[in-house]
Amino acid sequence: MTLRTFLSILGIATWLFSGCSLRTNDSNIKSNATIDALLKKVESNPEFTSDSSLFFTRRALILSRELGYHYGLARSSHLLGAVFYKIGNLDLSIKHLHESIHAYNQINDQLHLAETNSLIGQVYLRSENYNQGLIHLRRARSLYNLQNLDSGEAHVFGLIGHLYEKSKQYDSALFYQQKALEYFSTYVDSTELAVIYDNIGSIYEDLEAFDEAYVNFKKAYDYNRALSNTSEAIINLNNIGDTYRKRNQLSTALRYTRQAYNEAKLLQNDYQIQSAARDLAKNYLASEQYDSAYHYLNQSYELNEVIFGKEIAKEIANAQTIFDLEQKQQTISLLEKERASNRQITIIGFGASAILIILIVYGSGQRGAKNRKERKLLKTENELSKAELINAQLNEEKLKTELENKHLEESKLQLELELKNKSLSRSALQIIQKNEFLESLRSNLKKIKKSEKEDIHQKIRKLTRSIDLNFNLDEDWEEFENIFQQIHTGFFDRIRKNHPGLTNSEVRLCAMIHANLHSHEIASIMNISNDSLRIARYRLRKKLGLEKGENLYAYITNLG
Repeated sequence: MTLRTFLSILGIATWLFSGCSLRTNDSNIKSNATIDALLKKVESNPEFTSDSSLFFTRRALILSRELGYHYGLARSSHLLGAVFYKIGNLDLSIKHLHESIHAYNQINDQLHLAETNSLIGQVYLRSENYNQGLIHLRRARSLYNLQNLDSGEAHVFGLIGHLYEKSKQYDSALFYQQKALEYFSTYVDSTELAVIYDNIGSIYEDLEAFDEAYVNFKKAYDYNRALSNTSEAIINLNNIGDTYRKRNQLSTALRYTRQAYNEAKLLQNDYQIQSAARDLAKNYLASEQYDSAYHYLNQSYELNEVIFGKEIAKEIANAQTIFDLEQKQQTISLLEKERASNRQITIIGFGASAILIILIVYGSGQRGAKNRKERKLLKTENELSKAELINAQLNEEKLKTELENKHLEESKLQLELELKNKSLSRSALQIIQKNEFLESLRSNLKKIKKSEKEDIHQKIRKLTRSIDLNFNLDEDWEEFENIFQQIHTGFFDRIRKNHPGLTNSEVRLCAMIHANLHSHEIASIMNISNDSLRIARYRLRKKLGLEKGENLYAYITNLG
């Protein structure tokens, strides 16, 4: 083989490798278009489930990071923040929205910056971080103003007003709601007007200006009825009923609240049924119709249980969805890396084999080029070593993926623990609310016992005995104990083993101290006065053998 033939073969090999490089660049261009298509699919299909939206948007985010595509990174982070806000995962929503703001700043996308700041302001408002919420809403308002987008600025005015209402700064709240109202009244945006009037009504209700509250709730109701926003109209009806009840116009209040209750039942909206049932109980209590009050309060508690169970199930399902999605994305990324690595190994192997064959053939005809052939062989070995190194890196990626999966499992377990803690707090709160309501009923019944009519006296005495029976904490305590035992496994066994002389009431007291409940909450659950609780704590300290100055809470929590 001549030198010219050898150089020709080598030139063909070089051309093949350069072709591979060109195809890689074409792949990048197509990937940017693929990202835009994924984002458009999510934006144009609002009916997508959260699972689908998360999958496509997360895929777009990963591709954008790999290619350094700034718009794709900004927009996918923005959409992920919106999806997580919708399903109630506020921490992840804030994380992705901050990433979106950073990326939009890099490409100077002012319109999307305004939208993202407005959205993250709402997330902070919902999470009750009012300072951060106000910072981002003011930034959004400024960005809309710079672009002369009056509708966006007016929408943000309404959000700022709502934030000030939640932080009980009512003058500022009214000021910003009125500014929003000025714009939307001029351009007649019925959807925004319904929201603004409802917000203004809430402010006046907090200020106990019930006449003004009624006027604004009624306007919100009229707009929502015209828009066929039935759920929002039910909320308005309930609020109107509240304004009448607080003005002691009980029959009118009952009519509106009853209408809200009936429409909520037709809609099968558990949230609104529960809210209307609670307000009906208040109305009947104010009217001294105690049996009806008790009936609707019980119904409210039962629905509260159903709603809470659904929320817990939804949070667990969302956590599982996020966990599954992360695993899918990691699997996809790993498969793509394996495919790219295998393709690279094949190309390197082919090239190395071709060079090796060429060198062998050329060497057989050109024995005088022995040293040059050895150098080429050494180069080939180096290429093969690189391929082995890629394989090693791939194995490292697999180990990293497994470690990330373990972290996700830990996060899932942590979420389940937080949910159980929420359930424990809620169980305690329900016992407190039940006893406070029953105490109010019993107190009112005692006041009207002075009636001289014997039959009324007997009925009230019978009802009082029935209420007394409801102070029995056995069922409520059993639920509290079950939840507590799931979080603090073996606590009751340990404390009874270490201190066998404790009564059941003292063991319950230990559990409530461990749960870090306030003294007035513990007193309400145990149905005793604050003075009696102090005595009970003193006796408990003596039975536990604590010295003066030793911390009771620390001692109990150290038991587990």
